[in-house]
Amino acid sequence: MDVLSYVRADRVMEFRRLITEIAPDMKGFMEEEKDVEEFLNLLFGRICQVEPDIKLSSNESSYLFQLICSDQQPSSQSCKTVVSVQQLLEQSFFDLNILLKRIPTRFILQIPRYGKERLYRGVLPSLQLDISSILLCHPHVCWKCSSLADLQCLECYLTETHWLNETFFCFNCFREFHCALKSEQDHAVVTLPSIDVRSPPSPVILQLAAVLCIESSHYVSFVRVGDRPESDWIFFDSMADREGEETGHNVPEVRLFSDFSRWPSPENVDQLHRSTIDSNVSAPFERLITDCYLCFYYWPDGLLYS
Repeated sequence: MDVLSYVRADRVMEFRRLITEIAPDMKGFMEEEKDVEEFLNLLFGRICQVEPDIKLSSNESSYLFQLICSDQQPSSQSCKTVVSVQQLLEQSFFDLNILLKRIPTRFILQIPRYGKERLYRGVLPSLQLDISSILLCHPHVCWKCSSLADLQCLECYLTETHWLNETFFCFNCFREFHCALKSEQDHAVVTLPSIDVRSPPSPVILQLAAVLCIESSHYVSFVRVGDRPESDWIFFDSMADREGEETGHNVPEVRLFSDFSRWPSPENVDQLHRSTIDSNVSAPFERLITDCYLCFYYWPDGLLYS
C-alpha cells in the first residue's frame, strides 16, 4: 500500500485463499465474483465477529442498507436529472416505513441499479448525510422556526417538499403553514413523543468516506484521504491501462481527484437536481454519478468511542 497506493492482485488472491480456509462452506471465492452483501456478512459477521451497525425499527439489522427508488416519486423528467443519496435515503425510509434505532458508526449504502431503465440520470453521493429525520426517539427541530418540533406532517413529504426534515413543525408553525393549504384536511399529522431536552438538538451528520463503482466488472473507487471536510480525495481505477494482449494484465492507477468535493458541494447540488448532467464535467465525475454502487459513510463522534 505504501509503495503502490493499492493492494496488489496477488495479495488479493491470497486474501481470497484465506477466506476459503476460514469459511470452506462458502464456495467460489478463488474464481468467482461474489455478491457484496454475502461478502460483508462473511467478513464482518463470521471473520471479524462484529455486530451489524445498522439496526432498524423493524427489528432487522444488517451491515449495509439497500436504497430503493419509488416509481411514484420521480416526475417524467427525473430520468434526465440527478438525485442525491440524501434524497434516496429519506425516500427509502419513508416508503418502507422504518427508522434507525440508533446512530450507525458506519453506514454502507447500496445504490439501486436498473440497467437501461433508469429512474434518474444519475445519483450524486452526498458529502454529508443528515440522518436526524430518520432516527427513532430522537428530538426533532421545527424547520420554520428552529424550535423543538411537536408534530410531523407526513402528507407534506408527498405534496409540499422533497426533504423529510421539512415535515417537522411546532404547533404554531404548523397552523400558520397549513392554513394556506387547500388540502389541509387530508394531511396525516403525527404527534411526536415528548422528549425532555433543554434546547433544540444539533443535526446528526455522517461523513462520506468512499464510493465504489462496478460497471461491467471495471471497478473504480473514490476515497477520502483524511477525516476533515477539506481532506483530499483520490481516484482508483483498476483498469486504467493494460500490458500485453490475451495473456496480458490490467494496470491499476491511483491519482489525486482534486475537484471531487466541488461537485457534490451545497452550492452545486441544487443546480444538479434541476438540470441534466453537464457535458463538460470530468470523466471520473461522470462515472461517479452514473455508476456509483456503494457509498461508505461514518459518524465521526461514534468512531471516537468505538
